[in-house]
Amino acid sequence: MNTDILTLTDTEGQELKYYIVLRFNAENRGYIALTPQSGTRDVIELFKCSDVGDDIIVTNIASNFELDIAKREYDKLIAQESSDLLSDYSDNSITLHLEDGSDCICDIISMFNFEGSDFIAVLPLEAVEADGGSLQIALFKCIETLGVHGVKDLSLSNIPVSQYPRVESYFMSLASEDLEE
Repeated sequence: MNTDILTLTDTEGQELKYYIVLRFNAENRGYIALTPQSGTRDVIELFKCSDVGDDIIVTNIASNFELDIAKREYDKLIAQESSDLLSDYSDNSITLHLEDGSDCICDIISMFNFEGSDFIAVLPLEAVEADGGSLQIALFKCIETLGVHGVKDLSLSNIPVSQYPRVESYFMSLASEDLEE
């Protein structure tokens, strides 16, 4: 059985596919957080769960009292995961993991939206040191995905060549507005 995707059958016999976000325990009971494979991944559904052999048995949580217990524990675990993730971006810096396997520490200059997409402007610290202090700002497109335990992850990708001049021009206009203020 694929441990990342779980197929449930609803009361009408229809199969529904879910991503497994997190399995956890609260007050000695097993629970599972799932998000639908189709549609938005912002929706998290909580269920009771147990293992029988290689199968995961999933049932609805019977009472609001028990659902509140499961929600509190899930929220606590997600808050901890978010806290751990955000600690990686302390002091407004980010570490880029490059294709050649090396890492590059960058200061985050700005995050902005342009034409419906999110972008980030970063300043690679090593480039500043190697270039004797000149600024070499890099722009990337931000892609938000649902990561481990339902925490949103931020991935960066190169901006398409056809779009880069417009994004760069927009960023420069934002930067000059900031300088004028």
